[in-house]
Amino acid sequence: MLKLIRLKVLLLSAIALYSPYILADEKSDLVNLSNAFKNNTYSRQLGDEFIVKYPKSQNLDIVRFFTAEAETNLQKSEKDYLLFIRLYKKSDFTETAYFRICGILYLSNKIDSLIRQSNDYLYLFPDGKYKKEISAFLTKGYLLSQDYTKAEQIIRKEKITDSILSDYAQYRNYYKRSFISDAKNNSSDLYLAGNILEKSKKINEAFSAYSDVIKLFPKSPEAFSSKKRIIQLMPYKPVLVSRYLVITEDRIDISPSREIIPIKGEEYYCVEIGPFYNLAEAKKIRAETRNDYGSSVIVKRPREFAIYIGSFSSPEEALDIKIRLSEELGFNGHIVLVRKNGKNEYYSGE
Repeated sequence: MLKLIRLKVLLLSAIALYSPYILADEKSDLVNLSNAFKNNTYSRQLGDEFIVKYPKSQNLDIVRFFTAEAETNLQKSEKDYLLFIRLYKKSDFTETAYFRICGILYLSNKIDSLIRQSNDYLYLFPDGKYKKEISAFLTKGYLLSQDYTKAEQIIRKEKITDSILSDYAQYRNYYKRSFISDAKNNSSDLYLAGNILEKSKKINEAFSAYSDVIKLFPKSPEAFSSKKRIIQLMPYKPVLVSRYLVITEDRIDISPSREIIPIKGEEYYCVEIGPFYNLAEAKKIRAETRNDYGSSVIVKRPREFAIYIGSFSSPEEALDIKIRLSEELGFNGHIVLVRKNGKNEYYSGE
């Protein structure tokens, strides 16, 4: 793909070179830049020198695109493409710049920016050559921001056949359980799996997925980003686990059981927040939420804690607390159904 893009760049550069309005010195310098880019000897300094020398050149978009394409540092490249998009709305390279920046934002885990840039591309280029790829990026952005309905809408509208995207959207929306069982087939799916697991607060599973990206696909862009995600996970002291891509029932058998607070009916709804990785943290959050959000209980899982808040007769009643927790405290909770069985209670996920 990169070779094809470079070939197009060189061809377009050649067209510009033969324009009757370009000065001889500028033409010569632009030829030198094109050759340097073709031979992988192009540098940011060369591009900056051209821009300073010819600040009013009609070919600055070519030079800035060269600079962005040649940059190997992900953060610098991101800035270059964002600047290009802002400066050149109608350049021959604007569409490709959008495609590049969406890929970088995804690998950098900047989900809000990814969604914004993807939507901008689809608005500006409704029939663009990267429409399929950008739609996939946008779907991933919505999945990772937990806006599963919008993700599925794009999948259906654009007829995206990428199994990991459609399977996970259906898993979240309809509880269908075919999610990412084959994600190890490529680095992109496995990295997305790690992202989804991380967003779902499954720290050990995310750590294991990222570790496998590095192990199985060491030269991929996703391996580079996986290393950065692992650094972010290290304060939680993650451990490698097996079968991390297997979806199990989102049901917790509480042990030891707690006594049931008297309540009418055999089931009710509450809002789950967490996980928390030490009891002190969970107790602190529980104390902060108890007065304003109703009764709550801390549940211990094998490697973490969760807090279950309130008791509501319907999901609609629980939704108000879920929204308040998100807006006021930043907790992205889940509505869960509580079923009684004797003196035990069982929680099944949203």
